[in-house]
Amino acid sequence: MSPRSWGVLYLGYAGEEFIGIGGIEAFGGCGLLRSVVVVEESRGRGYGSGLCDLLIEEAVGRGISELYLLKTTAPGFFEKIGFERIARAEAPGEIRGSTEFSLLCPETAVLMKRAI
Repeated sequence: MSPRSWGVLYLGYAGEEFIGIGGIEAFGGCGLLRSVVVVEESRGRGYGSGLCDLLIEEAVGRGISELYLLKTTAPGFFEKIGFERIARAEAPGEIRGSTEFSLLCPETAVLMKRAI
């Protein structure tokens, strides 16, 4: 990892019960929300929103002003918490150059953005 980039991964628990995971990969002043998922039996209880709130707080504290994400599932959830769909061509070069964007997510994945 270069000095200009960093990553963080949060594991979410309700008491002793694992409920989800989410992370941020940062590139200068923008970040990529990564691997946000809540286990099926814990969905619909606000854990996903809470996990995203923590990740956004972490990003703001580290100087991130824009978060991006690529999703093949649940884009509606992310729209509810302030992300908007954008064309893949609108992603900054740092995001387009990420492994997530260039190798891991299919071309059909929805790109979303949120200013924070």
